[in-house]
Amino acid sequence: MKNILKTTLLTAALSAGMALSAMAAETPGKTWEDVKNSEDPMEIIQVVENLNKDVNGIDTDYLMNMTLRFGEESIPMYTTGNVKIQDANNEAMKLVMTMNMNAMGENQSITAFYTDGWYYYDMGENGKYKLEMNYVSALQSTQTAAMNQSGLSYITDASVERNGELTTIYFSMDGAAMTDLVNKVLAQTSGAGNVVNGPGVESQAAGLGMNIGECKGEYTLDANGNIIQQRILMNADMSVDELTMGYEIFMEMNIKAIGDSVVVTVPSTEGFPTMEEYLQQILAESGAAA
Repeated sequence: MKNILKTTLLTAALSAGMALSAMAAETPGKTWEDVKNSEDPMEIIQVVENLNKDVNGIDTDYLMNMTLRFGEESIPMYTTGNVKIQDANNEAMKLVMTMNMNAMGENQSITAFYTDGWYYYDMGENGKYKLEMNYVSALQSTQTAAMNQSGLSYITDASVERNGELTTIYFSMDGAAMTDLVNKVLAQTSGAGNVVNGPGVESQAAGLGMNIGECKGEYTLDANGNIIQQRILMNADMSVDELTMGYEIFMEMNIKAIGDSVVVTVPSTEGFPTMEEYLQQILAESGAAA
């Protein structure tokens, strides 16, 4: 369950990161004014991404409807929250994410934040812990992979629709290309720093990966070419340790601010045990209760 929670958190955080890192294509020479009335969606995407390629901060509200399927069984999960990222392009990166999740009839509120190479999870009455995680490298991997996709070739088709001053781009993405991208990111966040060793505690670096099938998305742009909303619809098979499950997700991000105006205030890092210490405490309490 901890790896499922971790994957859910990463999905939300990395989707926000992709709203930044997808803006990596180089299309010099054209401005928003040149393409705002264009009927070529790829031309619009390339110009918008080029204009935003140096953006290093984002503040976005999100909602995420996710279903995990185990054979004939399924677990729906409904989540809302906010993600703020500051200094995404360097080692000083900070992230704070709130998550209000309903799963199997139970509600849980979680605050997760990242600073100085550690990802902190505060689950309120259910405890808190920290994980060593190279999240900056994960975002950089996302950016590198996006830039290596020549001509945005991971987009298989696209269309454009206008409603007043708003422009919406609808697109489909190649599942194999997105699988490669996501697994590279998961590898960065599931490296040696996440290994948990101790009596009766399994390694949290065990196989964690995804095989993405259908993947669709859309960007909505305001009158100035700013991305104000992003939606993602995706299904995949996900491997967590030795368990394989189906994974369906719809995510909507409503972007409140981007760039240097986004300032992240990280909560106190005091009192967070490591994952190893947290799990050993749970094991000890379970043994005492028995």
